[in-house]
Amino acid sequence: MKNLKEIIIVTGLSGAGKTTVLKALEDLGYHCFDNFPLKLITNLIRIKSPSYREIKKIALGMDVRGKDFTKKFTSHLEMLKSNYSIKVIFVEASKDVLMNRYSETRRRHPLFEGNLEKALNKEKKLLEPVRRYANLTIDSSKLNVHDVKNITYHKFKTKNKLLYIHLISFGYKHGTPHDADIVFDVRFLPNPYFVKSLKNHTGLDHKVKKFVLEEDTTKIFLDHFMRLLDYTLPKHEAEGKLNLSIAIGCTGGKHRSVVTVEYLKDYFTKKNYYVKTEHRDLGKK
Repeated sequence: MKNLKEIIIVTGLSGAGKTTVLKALEDLGYHCFDNFPLKLITNLIRIKSPSYREIKKIALGMDVRGKDFTKKFTSHLEMLKSNYSIKVIFVEASKDVLMNRYSETRRRHPLFEGNLEKALNKEKKLLEPVRRYANLTIDSSKLNVHDVKNITYHKFKTKNKLLYIHLISFGYKHGTPHDADIVFDVRFLPNPYFVKSLKNHTGLDHKVKKFVLEEDTTKIFLDHFMRLLDYTLPKHEAEGKLNLSIAIGCTGGKHRSVVTVEYLKDYFTKKNYYVKTEHRDLGKK
């Protein structure tokens, strides 16, 4: 891993939510490895395969399942700190909560030998030295999955928003997209189709854009529409939704819907969202 810069170690009590944290880090662009053996870290970071060459940040899930994890954690951590930015996330929860979670899921605790409470106590004691190195400790006792993810997002995300927005323009005469989260009809906007010089152009043409966007009806609509999206999109993100598709439809899918989608693309790109556009019916008759 020639370009590796950052390593996050995710550890903590079994059943507390380590996997949820790893999934959140994966959403943030980290290459994640769960139940990773401590002794193999050196081998991992020395991999020279082309498929691993451009990896800049990784997250490793480690816990008492790994042999000698608690005994050799400190020495490995100090070794890594000399070359990489290292952070440790420790995830925990109260004994009562963990016992209830194991009761509900019927999973077997990795240290279970006939008594769950003893296994939990033993694990907590083993991990105490590791916990001292935590840069972030998450107590999930009173948190749900979304809460745990949001804490991780808030701590480690870049300037970009987490929500991935897929914008689709379409024509109603060709049918509505079946998998869109939000569908909006813009057939009330001024129609370039009835302007002879614009009819055979598309919403990607500068003159068509100008015709649609400079009308008062469009300006008022976009003002209201953007306020609505500015309010709702962060709510979707807070609920853990990472992909949102917004479909904008006009009659044929060539003019007004295309202009609107292009406007939304520019608007949300400037707000640091990940944006993809699809003009579904642009080439259809």
